[in-house]
Amino acid sequence: MSNLYEILEVSAVASQEEIKASYKKLALKYHPDRNPDNEQAEEHFKLVAHAYQILSNENNRRQYDYQQSITNLYQKNQNDVFNTQTFYNPPTPPETYTIYPPYENGYDPVNHITRRGQKRILFGTIIVLSLFIIGALFFGYRIEYSKSEAQYKSAQSFFDKGEIKLALVQVSASIRFKPNLQASRLLRAKIYRQYFFNPFNAIEDYTYLIKNNPPTIDYYILRAKTYKEAYQKEKALEDLKKVIELNPKGNYQKLKEEIEKE
Repeated sequence: MSNLYEILEVSAVASQEEIKASYKKLALKYHPDRNPDNEQAEEHFKLVAHAYQILSNENNRRQYDYQQSITNLYQKNQNDVFNTQTFYNPPTPPETYTIYPPYENGYDPVNHITRRGQKRILFGTIIVLSLFIIGALFFGYRIEYSKSEAQYKSAQSFFDKGEIKLALVQVSASIRFKPNLQASRLLRAKIYRQYFFNPFNAIEDYTYLIKNNPPTIDYYILRAKTYKEAYQKEKALEDLKKVIELNPKGNYQKLKEEIEKE
């Protein structure tokens, strides 16, 4: 769009009187009646009328001036960016190129690492990750084992004080953290047998110890006695037979008489 002030041939700070006077002069000059069959004069007359319609109204003129200032500022910034922009100039290519055969003699010209070196890096990464996982598992195991031992000691303390129910709670928690902690299993089985008269739960603890540890005569003897308390004489005799197999020179006649006694 042409500048409206330029169309009316006045400055941007012209007064309303100056704008009106210039409009009358130009309207007479380019009026179609004075310029018959002159399309350019007719078009210019329309531009003059349009410019005067906007600039003669204070509100319309103020809005036009504001838009014009924004347009001029934008154009100025665009010109400044264009004039100061540094364009990328690609480097001049060399006259000759060195062509490397792919991985010749195990050498990678891109990253300068041989295939043997790549294998060593991969192997080293696997070793480090494996050690990290093993360390994490061992650390977790040590934490659980420490908790289990602390709870067993607490259970033994309650047991010594005669607080049997609290001892049972603590020793059961210890077994949850470390199922194969033998001292905890033995203490809980003892509590079940002597204080709760529950040989069946005690048998479960003795059976767990026998299955998850090397053969031990003491565990078989304890389970045999507990089977007797549960009126399971045949299973008690089977455990006694296992005890004799483990220690043929032992004298278990008294235990046998105890089991066979009605």
